[in-house]
Amino acid sequence: MTAHEVAELVSALHTLGDRLFLTNLFLALIYFSAVGTAIWHYLRERAQEESNRSEELSDPAEYLLSRQDYGKLQTLAESMIEERPGEVVWHWYLALAHYHRGNHSEAEMEFEVVNKLNPHWRDNTQPFLDEMASYNGSRDTSHH
Repeated sequence: MTAHEVAELVSALHTLGDRLFLTNLFLALIYFSAVGTAIWHYLRERAQEESNRSEELSDPAEYLLSRQDYGKLQTLAESMIEERPGEVVWHWYLALAHYHRGNHSEAEMEFEVVNKLNPHWRDNTQPFLDEMASYNGSRDTSHH
């Protein structure tokens, strides 16, 4: 092997080394980008779960209502009514739970309890009462 051939071989090896370095660098960038993205998604999910948990703890009735978990909302409202029968808000949530579960006669009774406990809630209850009356046509929806 001549000196010229050795120089060409050394040059080819340097070029190959440079290309391998760039390839490895590119692969490392792809890997760390994928890992970073996975970590970001994981952290975002955890933050959302914490936010949901915080919402659930701060206002469990609204949380259950937003999740359309009407069975649990009904259970919560009933237990709170046992503890605090005069708190209009729990009758409101119980009425909503019955309404969304299709138990319109129970919902109607609870909406009337809401109105009796606090007549100012009638603006909130009346649309539900009117809608249920339109289903069965048997209820007088005039304001009392």
